[in-house]
Amino acid sequence: MDENLGIVTKFYNEDKEELSVKMLATNLKNAKKNFAEEMMIFYVALTRAKNRLYIIGERNRENIKPINVYKIDSYLDYVFNLLSDDEIEKFLSDETLEKGDVKFNYITEVENLEISKNEEKYGKIDEKIVKNIKNYLNYEYLYKNEENISFKNSVTKLTKQFEDDNVFLPNSEYVNTNSNLVEIGNAYHFALKIINFNEVNSMEDILLLFKENASLLSVENLIDKKLLLENILTLKKFCKGKVFKEQEFVLKDSILNLIEKNFDDEIMVQGIIDFFVIKEDGGAILIDYKYSKERREEILINRYKLQLKLYKNAIENGLNVIVDEIYLMNLRYNEIYNVKI
Repeated sequence: MDENLGIVTKFYNEDKEELSVKMLATNLKNAKKNFAEEMMIFYVALTRAKNRLYIIGERNRENIKPINVYKIDSYLDYVFNLLSDDEIEKFLSDETLEKGDVKFNYITEVENLEISKNEEKYGKIDEKIVKNIKNYLNYEYLYKNEENISFKNSVTKLTKQFEDDNVFLPNSEYVNTNSNLVEIGNAYHFALKIINFNEVNSMEDILLLFKENASLLSVENLIDKKLLLENILTLKKFCKGKVFKEQEFVLKDSILNLIEKNFDDEIMVQGIIDFFVIKEDGGAILIDYKYSKERREEILINRYKLQLKLYKNAIENGLNVIVDEIYLMNLRYNEIYNVKI
């Protein structure tokens, strides 16, 4: 496609593919444009040298000067293209040529030189300089552990960067992620988000909600309604105050304050808090849902403790309220664990 020539295509002449006049014109136009851009880059390179500039390359003696300037593929070709035929002939004959401040040398053999260790000729080695060079070559960036930390992170991404390897056991579903398990967990999260807990007291209420709410029908085959009822009744015990569900947040703070790692850099963290309540008598309750096959309380708490700390910081910084109760809930078994942070 060309802004002046429109659509350009090839054509077939007796089953042979050939370039159309429009395509030849477009190719030439693009070649001229590329040539101009390369010339500007070459100019920048030439003008940056303070004392001398060396251009080294390989050339075929029989084809040392390019015929088509727009098909040049090296900067050395640009230089030779400026020489006249007589100058090229003299250069090939003498294997050297001077033109103004530019000198051309044709090198046919390269000698391998060994560095002499003769101290009498080159002087005594300065051990201080050698030490400084070694220190320079072996230098390690002081904050190299921070290099992979993005300024903007999701809670999941950030917590995975700083996981304790001892937290995870090789046979847990966290290591061997079951996509169906994730899908089921997402279904429970969705249901808990859209259901008003105050409307649920029995199985009849659950069945009625699934019958009347079209959105719930999309996840019905993934949810055990009896288990969902138990989850809701457990969560209702904490609903004494203003309830927030699936609350999005963005938090900016130092890494040190967020996850207690010894970095001063500030980062931005974004995430979604499953459930928290601002209590009527002050303070807040934070509950994070998981749908996990893991039933060992200590393992689950260690696995998600850092994540819960980030959620706690987000609530306290955003709403100026102290989170004094933190829980981790395993929806799969309707178990809830008190977490101390």
